[in-house]
Amino acid sequence: MLIGLSEEHEYLVDQIIENLPKLKQLQLFLPDNAQGHEMAGKIRTKKSRKIKLANGITDDKNALQDLKCARFDAIIISHTASYEIGKEDIESIRAIIILREFLDHQPDAPHLIAEMRVGKNKDITSAAANSDFVVSEKIGSKVFAQFIENPHLQTVIDNLICSSNHHIRLIETPASAGLKQMRFGEIGAELLEHQRILIGWSYAVGDGEIEPFINPGMSALVPENCTKLSLVVIEKSGTRRTEHL
Repeated sequence: MLIGLSEEHEYLVDQIIENLPKLKQLQLFLPDNAQGHEMAGKIRTKKSRKIKLANGITDDKNALQDLKCARFDAIIISHTASYEIGKEDIESIRAIIILREFLDHQPDAPHLIAEMRVGKNKDITSAAANSDFVVSEKIGSKVFAQFIENPHLQTVIDNLICSSNHHIRLIETPASAGLKQMRFGEIGAELLEHQRILIGWSYAVGDGEIEPFINPGMSALVPENCTKLSLVVIEKSGTRRTEHL
């Protein structure tokens, strides 16, 4: 079950349907607002019999209870595409609290995954809980921007972000015509086959300065006139170094 509205909602739905062949059903519980109904319309065009759609108040106790959440294998919560400044993650936090109340002491409770915008909210909601969190916040982009501008900081940033057997690396890549036609998500999928996780890229436009872009979006493309292209990846230590995609 996918609750709320993610910035990459349609892509996430596609990946679940394409990569989980044994999936019986994907329940989408979208916000009862213009954004939620617009996304519901896009999802309906996929005409997948595995997808079940509903719109409602995604942090309402009665609405979540009606969905019988305990019957799902995994529940993903995200409201990153619908929030107000100063109220980031509030709907997600409410939904998490309600779901934990429903699922507490369940012998086969669903795996709970939440996407948060702000790191401190992840810390608040992760206390004494068996949940996974994906944190999306601007500070991460600033850290990686420093890494791109000052590669000698690699050891410091590796210790801050990566595990002991992984590190961040820039892969200088020719900005070929073929690569310019590939979306960020497609390049990332190809790199995964080589045990690398694509987290961003950097490039210059024409003769301009090199700029970093962390998680630009799965559908993002590099500009046609980009130069000095580098891919930012996390890779396992000892991975055979292939400098070009």
